[in-house]
Amino acid sequence: MAYLSSKHDIGVTNVGTGGTGTDVIGMMLAKREDGQTPAYEEFDAKFLADQFFNSYASVDNVDPEEEMLLTQNDFRSGFGLEFYDRQDPKRYYSSIGADLRFRGMAIAGPTPTTVTIPAIVNPAAILTNGDMELNANWTNGAQSGAQFHGGTFSWLVSAADAYQDCTVWVVGWQGKVFSVEGWIYKAAGNSDGCIQINDGVTTVSSNTVSAAGAWTRVRATMVLAATATRLRIILKRDTAVSTYFDDVVLSSQAVGTTVAFAEFNDKLYATFGKTLATLNAGGTEFTPVGLFPATITDIWVFGSYLYIAQGTSGIYWYMATTELFTESTAAVTGFQFLCTVNAATPVLWGNDAVNTIRSNTNPINGGAAWSGQTTVDADYNNITDLVSYSGALYIMKEDMPYYLSSAGAVQSDLAPELKSLIASTSGLGTIVWKNALYIPCGAQGLLETDGTTNTFRNPASYCTNLSDFVGRVQALGADEEYLFAVVDNDTKVEILAGRLETIDGSTSWVWHPISEITLAGGQTAYVSSVYQKRLWVASTSASDSLYYIPLPVGYGNITADANRKFKTATYFITPWLHGDFRADTKAWIKLTLTMGHAYNAGRYITAWYQVLGGSLVSIGNFTGSATSMTESKFIDVTNKPQSAMVRFKFIFVTDDTTVTPILNNYQAKAVLYPTPKKLIHCVVNCSEDIVNKQGLTMKNDYDTIKTTLDNARNATWPVTIYDIDGTAQTVKFTPVPRSIQRMLPVKMEKGREQERVYHVLMLVVPLS
Repeated sequence: MAYLSSKHDIGVTNVGTGGTGTDVIGMMLAKREDGQTPAYEEFDAKFLADQFFNSYASVDNVDPEEEMLLTQNDFRSGFGLEFYDRQDPKRYYSSIGADLRFRGMAIAGPTPTTVTIPAIVNPAAILTNGDMELNANWTNGAQSGAQFHGGTFSWLVSAADAYQDCTVWVVGWQGKVFSVEGWIYKAAGNSDGCIQINDGVTTVSSNTVSAAGAWTRVRATMVLAATATRLRIILKRDTAVSTYFDDVVLSSQAVGTTVAFAEFNDKLYATFGKTLATLNAGGTEFTPVGLFPATITDIWVFGSYLYIAQGTSGIYWYMATTELFTESTAAVTGFQFLCTVNAATPVLWGNDAVNTIRSNTNPINGGAAWSGQTTVDADYNNITDLVSYSGALYIMKEDMPYYLSSAGAVQSDLAPELKSLIASTSGLGTIVWKNALYIPCGAQGLLETDGTTNTFRNPASYCTNLSDFVGRVQALGADEEYLFAVVDNDTKVEILAGRLETIDGSTSWVWHPISEITLAGGQTAYVSSVYQKRLWVASTSASDSLYYIPLPVGYGNITADANRKFKTATYFITPWLHGDFRADTKAWIKLTLTMGHAYNAGRYITAWYQVLGGSLVSIGNFTGSATSMTESKFIDVTNKPQSAMVRFKFIFVTDDTTVTPILNNYQAKAVLYPTPKKLIHCVVNCSEDIVNKQGLTMKNDYDTIKTTLDNARNATWPVTIYDIDGTAQTVKFTPVPRSIQRMLPVKMEKGREQERVYHVLMLVVPLS
């Protein structure tokens, strides 16, 4: 009874005991009630089981075989999720300038804004006979050999003040910064001798000299007025006392990066190469207040003065609240970084070499002496920053952070694991925030430590396949709510806001990219509320502008905050959406946006879609209307997007920097097209002397048919059958419903086997 399609209705491979595993047994089907039609049927299997729910109904309860609704309405869990995960439903993939930190909405991010910085003058004006070695060029006064600072002569002013107009005057110097530095000596008298700059409109004076019997260096800096007519240097004598001047040098602003900010006397100061400048009253410009011989490496407030460091081979100066400068005459003057550690007596620390530090309780002239050197590990790993934390000094180095114990001993047990991330920038820009240290390290690391627990908060570790955010953490800033990280992105920097966030009862660290700035790199970040609360971001290149990002006065009403300034054309990208059917094709039909801003034709959201392996395609602008800010668009009826997954890009467009488009919710409608599953149901005659399709009697059929069908039911791999059309199919025998008896007796004759019909239900399982 080997199967032949011409003789049998179906054939089933006998895979069990007694068969060879390849024997195909021919079988005949029972007839339906009409006595002619074979009991055979094929139908589609249900892809999903029917569901029940006992909570509030939501889009999760929509039958996906009829319609799929994929939606997000909260994005607070942060960026970096490439594929949607229902266990983490409030995450998105990427953001370039959009801001998704706030509950129930996505908005445009803040606008990076530039301010005017000290202008560059090159070459400087010409000052002749500043070394006083010629008996010429100065009006009033005379050359003297009685006292001199350098060379053989000085200039003695005993009556009218001496002055000199620079021999070169360029109209383009109006509005530029110049500085004059010189030495003053007097035997006795009052204390109003100084050096001045006059531009024909105003006069700026250096600090005056009170010390007698010694040469003292002074400095004056001036931004020439827009209506300036000259550049005059004045040697102003002490009242009624002969005053000597020597080695007077005129200099101008040169190229330089911003390496430090400081708040002092309710003003914000920043460095620009050799220039120290302060933010003007309008918050639009940094105006020079001091121009120094060497590049400024740090500024730090200690006591009543702002200290200006010029590197380990330079000399530090200090500035009073009157913005007059005094050069240090201490035995040790060269420092790279400065830092205050507050104890019973506050102490100013500085590093005077790549691996040595000193301290001083009163570093002004005539104050205290600097301490002896404390060596911090090897000299082949440079100090990169000094930080005060919990009453102790922390010394950042290229290999790892060190700190001083209460006894002043150098300790190296804070984070020795950072040694594997050794880099010339490791530790640079470390800050203290919410009672923890945040330490940039290596190529992309950021370590959080409270002195006991070390946790990496690397932005790169929170994303997958996002090259925009895997660069070095170059600078850090913080306000009362967020830590801000400046991450290198080739010719741009990405600004991320991070913190611990509690969402749906679970607390974890999240990062949100909120802004992008075109910069060669991030040198320094600093948050200040002088004039206005801002995050300042300075570049590693002196040719770049200085930017600030406005920060909100408070975070309770971000879209109406007094400091708001939203940037247009910012965007974010959703994860790949799949509805948990990652491999099954879907037809992507319609997108609906619910927007939270007031209707205005100049403020809208542009949506794009992308299928797997495809490029971005525009869906259109979602503007809403005066009556409804919920709008739907068919995604792309012309191209009929079909893919297992899709993701969307939403661009925020505004014509008013004080108003942002608001996305409260998006919902994508899709139709699921899973691979069809076919079921075959048939009823097989299981008895003796069955008549086949040719009218011939099949002998000894009962045992063979029953055994073959039983073996097929017990098989652990799909069985080959031949269906009613004679087509080979591989199938799994599945249980029949309880409403159908699998083996049903139909007739009993004395001396013969019990005749039965055998109900068979088979799931077609293609193997190729």
